[in-house]
Amino acid sequence: MADNLQFELEYDNMMMVTQRGRSGQVLGGGFSGRGNQLGLRMTKGTKKIGTSNMKSLIEGDKLLINDFDVIAELSTFISKGKSFEAEAGATDDLVMCLVIFSWLANQRYFKELTDVDVRGQMFADQKNALEADMAPFGFIDNGLDDPEGRNNSFFDDAGELWQPVTYRKGE
Repeated sequence: MADNLQFELEYDNMMMVTQRGRSGQVLGGGFSGRGNQLGLRMTKGTKKIGTSNMKSLIEGDKLLINDFDVIAELSTFISKGKSFEAEAGATDDLVMCLVIFSWLANQRYFKELTDVDVRGQMFADQKNALEADMAPFGFIDNGLDDPEGRNNSFFDDAGELWQPVTYRKGE
């Protein structure tokens, strides 16, 4: 199918993927060579990575889905064994497009091409949220230390002036 789009219909916006053996498929720049092919071959590995990334993107509010048909397909997209697919009698065509996009969004070439590192942004957002939720460190002021060199005296509610007692050597 990918070859027909590229060569017969002269559609230029095609992905070129390199087979890396056990490492799986890697998105490339579109240069033909050994192990390169047009389009992504959906394997157990790419499907696993794509569904995992899709889940992370949706939960992290990085992928917002506004289309009713996609949401309807997601509601019938279930786990079956170690994979995911549509329930019997339902389709998963639209969801698989999101799975492919989610796989694609995690590829180095995609990050370089778009200058967007979605996973990096999600990690930074999560780190900032954790830091914001942490309790702040407390500071103890004994009233005697004066790091700015000011006088530590103050007036109380009755208007009396309070000053720290200072001792000199020999007193």
